[in-house]
Amino acid sequence: MFNIIKNILINACIITIATTINEPFQNEYEMAEIDEITIENQLDHISIYGELTITKNKEGLKKAKLLQENLTNIIKELNNNKEN
Repeated sequence: MFNIIKNILINACIITIATTINEPFQNEYEMAEIDEITIENQLDHISIYGELTITKNKEGLKKAKLLQENLTNIIKELNNNKEN
């Protein structure tokens, strides 16, 4: 799932903000936002910061699944990393 929230221009670079990082460790222009949590993609690391409240309802389930999808994509890339 790739749901672009917005594209912004920072220092002549277009930053894509979505709900899911689809190519972890592959670029430095992809970010994901879930509630108040930010996931920043870099070539050598992923930064996750902010606050995420997961409530016991459909909206909470949606947020939890988005977080899980991001972490699954990151773990897949780490497992495929030949440098390990």
